Parts: sequence; structure tokens; C-alpha cells
Amino acid sequence: MKITEKVVSLSEKVEILLTRYPNLRDDDKLLVTKMWYFEMKKVNLEPNNTPVSLFFTLYKEGKLSNAEVIGRARRKVQELNPELRGKNWEDRHKEAEDTRLTI
Repeated sequence: MKITEKVVSLSEKVEILLTRYPNLRDDDKLLVTKMWYFEMKKVNLEPNNTPVSLFFTLYKEGKLSNAEVIGRARRKVQELNPELRGKNWEDRHKEAEDTRLTI
């Protein structure tokens, strides 16, 4: 699998999560943990009973998505799909615009 295919796949997963769980739209930490939860389930691991050492190994070996990449995918998905933006997105962008006009 090419890396670009993996990114597209990840963006699609992020979009699904943002659609199904609106509370993830403003919270990257929660989005990342939800993504990891489902990725662990996919490889037949029970996240609530998995030793942290195994989690670290999975993450290090690239079997769990990189947290930064999930955050980037969320930003891109929200850029392309305004209906998936959270409340904080609107507040941050309004504040940024106000700051820009003030300067």
C-alpha cells in the first residue's frame, strides 16, 4: 500500500468518526483515542484489557495511526466539509479574523 493511499484511508476514517461522534469535532485527543480504540479492535485486541507495553509496541511499529497525522486529517476533513466543524472551529476562526483586523 502506498503512503498516499493510507492517508486517504485515514481521512475517510476520520470523516466517519466526525460524522458519527460530533463530540470528537473539537477534541483531537478524544478523536485520536477513539481512532486507536477501533484500530485495536480491528486486530482483535480488547483496548480495555491490553497492556500499555503492547500498545506502545503497536504504536512504534506503525500498527496504530500517528496522532499528529490524525489531527492533520481532521483539519483537512473539516476544511472540505464545513458541516463537520465543531463549535470551537467557529470561535477560533472568528478570533483569528478579529486579531488580523486589529493588527
